[in-house]
Amino acid sequence: MPDIGSFRFELGLYQPTQATTGTGQAGYSFVHSATVPCHAKSVRGRLTDDGEQEMAGRRTYQFIIRAGTGFDYGWELTYDTRRYRPERIDNWDERGRFQIIYAIEVDL
Repeated sequence: MPDIGSFRFELGLYQPTQATTGTGQAGYSFVHSATVPCHAKSVRGRLTDDGEQEMAGRRTYQFIIRAGTGFDYGWELTYDTRRYRPERIDNWDERGRFQIIYAIEVDL
């Protein structure tokens, strides 16, 4: 388990909102909801020293944030100028003070 006192990174939380395209079709856009301190750890898909992907597949990160942000599935995250979508959200412990988020990089 990481030291949860080391929230030295920032994570942008984006809430989905229903929008209408210019042609009248329904779609979703994401509105910035908050920027929160977090603990971040890459759990799959590292980069080489040249900035190229070392392993096949998309990067997966583990983020730990304080609970109470209203964050849920369907939201998007930004970390280190990249966008992520949550794959799994767990509580840190039975008290529900922290959330562990496993998120996959979004292909744009």
